[in-house]
Amino acid sequence: MPNYTDLAVQLRDPGVEKWLDFDDICVEFVKPALDWHNRTYGTTTQYQKFSQYDLGPHWGVDRTTKMARILEFHRYDGVGTVVPFAKQVVELFARQGAPRVVTGRHMAEDMPWITHQQRQHHFGTLLCPVVAFCHHNCLNGTPPRRKSEVIRADSERALLIEDLLSTAIDCGREGITVVLYDRPWNQCPDSDLPSNVYRLDGMEDVLELMC
Repeated sequence: MPNYTDLAVQLRDPGVEKWLDFDDICVEFVKPALDWHNRTYGTTTQYQKFSQYDLGPHWGVDRTTKMARILEFHRYDGVGTVVPFAKQVVELFARQGAPRVVTGRHMAEDMPWITHQQRQHHFGTLLCPVVAFCHHNCLNGTPPRRKSEVIRADSERALLIEDLLSTAIDCGREGITVVLYDRPWNQCPDSDLPSNVYRLDGMEDVLELMC
């Protein structure tokens, strides 16, 4: 059983640098993207059955088409919708110092501009303006970066809020404390998680631990 008292201490500790994934941690992505694709392209993917974090098989398209449609969705969705309680958590983190964003998004075409527009619209100056892009699924040859490497390069003590299971496990093994936001695509037995990876139902749980 995870020690949530230890997690609460780290959440409140200004000496622990706070990092947040962007999609589905700060701004909703999977559910609105699935809903948009169902309306636009006639698919029938249900959010609760999205058990693998890869839109391509659910949409029946190859990697190139998938990335084009993700960009098409973001252009349609604009600034998007903030994840419930995410802004309140970021406000508390900001009292310790501006939290950092590390995202799997790539920097091709206008994705950086879209990301910064969303960050500015929902969080203003609360989040650090420098976003770390890890280039997952990038098609222009830019090699992807592990979030653990990005965080470790900048932070001796760090805590990440994340929804991707493989990233949470990797960061946990690298000594980074992780809050794993419970989502349909990150289910696993608790025994598979490192002891410093804490599964929580949502940002409201983070808020309660900090207050």
